[in-house]
Amino acid sequence: MELRDLRYFVHIAELGSFTRAAMALGIAQPSLTRHMQKLEDHLGVPVFTRINRGVRLTEAGQRLLDSATRILRDVDRTTHDVSAMRQVPSGKVVLGMPPTLCPVLLPLLIARMRTECPAVQLEIVPGGSIVLPEWLRSGKLDLAVTADIAPSRLLIADQLVCEEMVLVTPPGQRRKKGPVSSKELLSTPLVLTEAIRTMCNMLLSPHGVTLEAEMVLNSLETIRLMVQDGSCATILPYSITRRDHAMKLVDAHRLLDGSIQRQLVIAASEGRTVTSATEATAEMIRSVTREIEARNSFSLGPS
Repeated sequence: MELRDLRYFVHIAELGSFTRAAMALGIAQPSLTRHMQKLEDHLGVPVFTRINRGVRLTEAGQRLLDSATRILRDVDRTTHDVSAMRQVPSGKVVLGMPPTLCPVLLPLLIARMRTECPAVQLEIVPGGSIVLPEWLRSGKLDLAVTADIAPSRLLIADQLVCEEMVLVTPPGQRRKKGPVSSKELLSTPLVLTEAIRTMCNMLLSPHGVTLEAEMVLNSLETIRLMVQDGSCATILPYSITRRDHAMKLVDAHRLLDGSIQRQLVIAASEGRTVTSATEATAEMIRSVTREIEARNSFSLGPS
């Protein structure tokens, strides 16, 4: 039984005539008659009785009319409700993000979500790029913005932007001009987070460089303050040090040939249901990232 046949049946029952129903529906009367014959064949009973200049319902037809009216009303209501969900995304979205990205993306992302998707409840879970893929697979997260992840049939990842990693030093401390060479980098005492040391060694491996940090300190804010105070040098994604650099609180230097970049992606679990809220959040992340990239926030710029 098809919904179209039920709609045709209700029109005929309400108008009491195949001719008038065909005109109202904009279809040929023979076609309408065939649909009703198919419906009666499916049910095994007649639903109409012919009378002068029209038709009337049989007992079975009256019962079908009551049910068909309710079914079509429910279908129309469901269609409207689902369409409304797409028009006004709502619900909770759990978003994972590394601490190095939180201060860069979240202020603008949250402001835009409040304005454009006020019915979406966003929960932020900070985490390193190593644990975020596992949290996606386990269902702890709906989405994650993270550094490039290993290919997996369980995850879907779309590229967002490449971000340059830079050497950050106290103002005026580095006397050399131009990019930092491999030799200089290896001789520079560094304070790094464990996650950044791991990432840098992966990115620097093709250049034959392996970093040994003078100190591993898993507090970005403390490291930033130490650099500003002249206590240490570090390596950071450019976006997180851009404001300090612009205010001349620190100096930022290109590493090698500028190819030391992390690829940022937005990722989700392959098998997880994609809600309208999740789709809206993902699209907003892409939009915000493009806007931040347009401000040259992810790259040191020309040497």
